[in-house]
Amino acid sequence: MSLNDPRDNSVEQAWNEEISQRAFKARSGNATLLSREESRKQMRERLG
Repeated sequence: MSLNDPRDNSVEQAWNEEISQRAFKARSGNATLLSREESRKQMRERLG
């Protein structure tokens, strides 16, 4: 696969749906949101 290959519309559509679902969850209060600092802290803990 290359960036010069023809665009795969099914992948773009899948990402658009994922983004819409995540945004809906965030707006409706059904998502756990982390600050950048907390996110980095958790990643450092996971990576050791």
